Amino acid sequence: ANTLYNSFRKKNERYIGLLAKEFEMRKAASKFAKAKTAETGDLDIGKIFKYQIDDNIFKRVMKVPKGKSHGLVLLLDKSGSMTDNLTSSYEQILILAMFCRKVNIPFTAYGFGNNYAVRDMDYPSTKANDCFSKNAGELDLDVVYLREMINSKMGNAEFSKAVKNILCLIDAWSSRYRYAARGNYFYRPSSDGLSNTPLTEALVACQPILNEF
Repeated sequence: ANTLYNSFRKKNERYIGLLAKEFEMRKAASKFAKAKTAETGDLDIGKIFKYQIDDNIFKRVMKVPKGKSHGLVLLLDKSGSMTDNLTSSYEQILILAMFCRKVNIPFTAYGFGNNYAVRDMDYPSTKANDCFSKNAGELDLDVVYLREMINSKMGNAEFSKAVKNILCLIDAWSSRYRYAARGNYFYRPSSDGLSNTPLTEALVACQPILNEF
């Protein structure tokens, strides 16, 4: 895990730094463009003598807006069709997470799917079809799980551990471990099993998460 971590940082640290620099430049430019000069209502002693010929005798102040409040909630599709794309997708999750951490933007990232076995690991005491109520007049939604991988609330040690865990998943999904004899998959934890893409269910399940976020 440490070797993978060092390799990832060597490959992406400069790029993440450029992302952060570009973001800060754009943010500063946006603030400057929206800056306004306004009268304070306080008299400018140096201009009082002009009061009979000029109304502009008040002090002025430059008002700079604070800018937008940013935040990211990331969803990673954990479906079978993502098999060939998971290594790069996990990498993008980490790049965005490190970028957000560098510029102090709150973020969280979830993997979502409807693999019953994976969901049972997180919720062993509940039935899979209990994800949503099935009352009359409600949308009939299928099974879904949301598994949080990494977020901005983590301390340094926890964040580093989460990054290394994801890097191990990247390594497990790399092409060198793709197939073994008789088509069996090796070196992949069962907790990262793939299934379908319950996107509608994931977006509905995200609503309380988004409200809290």
